[in-house]
Amino acid sequence: MTNQRGFTFIELLVVVSIIGLLAAIAVPQFSAYRTRAYRAEGYQLADAARKNIVEFYDYTGRLPLDNAESGLAKPIAIRGKYVESVTVENGQITVVYLPQYQQRRYSAPMILVPIINQANPTGPLVWQEEKG
Repeated sequence: MTNQRGFTFIELLVVVSIIGLLAAIAVPQFSAYRTRAYRAEGYQLADAARKNIVEFYDYTGRLPLDNAESGLAKPIAIRGKYVESVTVENGQITVVYLPQYQQRRYSAPMILVPIINQANPTGPLVWQEEKG
């Protein structure tokens, strides 16, 4: 009998199944990571708008009507790698993602709404995210 070298079929099946198991775990994790990256950029770009809206509200006692009144550039000028525009309308901030990212889960427009405490209208604004 000759001495055979190499892998048996069973060994190859074990290796393939281990690789498949690792891929089944890694792919959803990576997808969730990418989604968080999209959303993080939206929050980052909306942060400047939030600060401007808070300053405007503290100074005037009302919410700004649009980007210009809140001291921001035109909506289409505020963009990022994943974000198409950031719009302020009556104090509400809407972040719209680029079309190629709108098909993904959780990529609907992000809407941040300022909540004014009626018991203390001169107090700080609280922001609430609504589904777009």
